[in-house]
Formats: sequence, C-alpha cells, structure tokens
Amino acid sequence: MQSNYSLAEPEADRRLLRAAADSGTAVIVNCPFAEDAMFNRVKGQPVPEWAKDAGGESWPQLFLKWILAQPVVKPVRGLRNPVRRASENARRSHQSQHLHQG
Repeated sequence: MQSNYSLAEPEADRRLLRAAADSGTAVIVNCPFAEDAMFNRVKGQPVPEWAKDAGGESWPQLFLKWILAQPVVKPVRGLRNPVRRASENARRSHQSQHLHQG
C-alpha cells in the first residue's frame, strides 16, 4: 500500500501504519518531504547536533531516518519533484562532461 508520510504529514502513523504492521503489509511512502514543505520549515537552520549524533548529517537524511524508523516502511518514493530532478540530472551531466574532458 502507498501513503503520503512525513513529519509535515504524520497522519498515516495513527492508523495506516499500525494496521499495516498488524497485517504484515509493507507501506511505500510517497512525498517524504511533503512537496518541499519540510525544507521550507528548516530553511537557513543548521542540522542540530543531536541529529548528527544519530547519523543525520543533513535535513533530508534526518527526515528520511524518521520515516524509515517505521518497520513497515519499505521504499520511499517522490524524493524530488520531476522538474528539479531533470534540472539536477542536466547539471550533473554537464559536470560529468567537464570531468571527462579535463
């Protein structure tokens, strides 16, 4: 089964994830960053030291660790919107070309 689930949208935890655990059903999480709402909430703020101690070196890592702490959560989908992903892939491709040329 699939559900939106993030720190911004924790509602799935109340019933869906418990029911999935009781029935042995895996949950695929959509929108783990709540369409970037989570990034807007922490914009300009450093990752807390306690998060770094827990293995969260960045906000995305911390957000994903929180989601993946649920035993029924398996894959996480929708980590980035398609426009941003295409832009990042194009930038990486351009950077890669320069590395191979030099």
